[in-house]
Amino acid sequence: MKVEAEQAVHAFGEVVRGSETVMVVEYNDMVRHVSLDFLQMYGYSVLEAKDGEAAIEISEQHAGPIHLMVIDVMMPGMSGRILTEHLKKTHSEMKILFTSGYMDNTFVFPGIPDRKINFIAKPFTYEALGSKVREILNERQTGNT
Repeated sequence: MKVEAEQAVHAFGEVVRGSETVMVVEYNDMVRHVSLDFLQMYGYSVLEAKDGEAAIEISEQHAGPIHLMVIDVMMPGMSGRILTEHLKKTHSEMKILFTSGYMDNTFVFPGIPDRKINFIAKPFTYEALGSKVREILNERQTGNT
């Protein structure tokens, strides 16, 4: 898996590179580790949490900003939406990228217009993850929401 991520980095180029801090909150060990490896290869500082409780603890201990949280919507225990609401109280500038293996954000977030949700369906490719992360972080830099 790491070799595939390295090949994707070389093939995809500098377009998605960054230095921001990204927290990946994902209960599936394989998906979490692949996402972390890929983001690290692109230059991002990464924080890792397997569930909502761990994410809260990490966010409280982390001294710097967390620019983006990549989070599974449907996790055991605390859902991605509940965790996001909790963390936004103390990290209001943090952007969110929701992931789910369930169809699309219309299914996951009924009644919320697509443009208000940053979402990527699983399984996603390295290129799709890299592009979406960079797109969201660029919005942050230019002041768009």
